[in-house]
Amino acid sequence: MADKRNEKPIVVRSHDVHLDSDYVQWIHNIKERFRTTQIKAAVKVNSEQLLFNWQLGRELVMRKVEEK
Repeated sequence: MADKRNEKPIVVRSHDVHLDSDYVQWIHNIKERFRTTQIKAAVKVNSEQLLFNWQLGRELVMRKVEEK
């Protein structure tokens, strides 16, 4: 086994890398799907939080009515 400490790191510069249009489109699609999923998750969480808040408010009003 070679001693890794004596090996020089390989440096890859951005101008050395060729990205074909299919790959670029694939990455773009992944980013869009990720963003869409994030938005859907945020909407779902916000909807559940809103429902909880409405239910809690209703329970508080009911308890207040029962006190009187």
